[in-house]
Amino acid sequence: MGQRKDTVPNMAPKSITLRAPEQVVKKEAEGDEDNDVPKKDSISYGFHFGGQITNVQGLSKGSFEDLAFIKKNKTGYNFGFYLDIPIVHHLFLQPELNYSEKGYNATGSNVSNPQINFVTTLKYKRTYQFLDLPILFKYYPGKKLFFTAGPQISYLFLVNDQYLSPSAPSAYVVFDQQLTKLRKLVPGINFGMGFKLGETLSLSATYSFDFATNYTFIGGDAPKFYNEYFALRLGYRLSKNTHHKK
Repeated sequence: MGQRKDTVPNMAPKSITLRAPEQVVKKEAEGDEDNDVPKKDSISYGFHFGGQITNVQGLSKGSFEDLAFIKKNKTGYNFGFYLDIPIVHHLFLQPELNYSEKGYNATGSNVSNPQINFVTTLKYKRTYQFLDLPILFKYYPGKKLFFTAGPQISYLFLVNDQYLSPSAPSAYVVFDQQLTKLRKLVPGINFGMGFKLGETLSLSATYSFDFATNYTFIGGDAPKFYNEYFALRLGYRLSKNTHHKK
């Protein structure tokens, strides 16, 4: 008789492919990276900087007693710091503290003295240096795009007035003697939109204007005008999102 063969079938599969748990975790983490929206249980902070175009509303011919002004835009710059504080998913509170260079350029004509048979034309430049504190609500309708809006309070800490006239083409002269009556705390509003360029970078555009006039005194010759500016900023987040462990 020949050798007896074992007829018990082999039930073990030839190969079993198991997916490591860490691979699943890694895939989920990679999926999170595609969503740049800060998580609702995270707080982040960073800084931003950029340039801006500034001007004033309400300043026109006859705004001053002795000068007729034609206003023009002025360029400036800004930089500051911000916080992203979660409220609910996709909605955040973003307080900021910014340095902002505002003001305007103008050309004017001296028309106050009727005995002068000619008109003196001058170039005028006013530069304001403000500390702005906007309290913004920030909303993400998607993964990249966001919108901001909210009130702000601005503190004026320095003013630089300069003008050039034909009689002194190379000399800068202090023009306005009412600088002590400029408003120091100015309420306003700030709103804009932005786009996240990656995990840490963002690009945003904001528009802001004041609710109160620059001057606090009232009179026939009191300049009644409001600051406004349009800013383009590049933001950099210093901290990554941190999650609270449950």
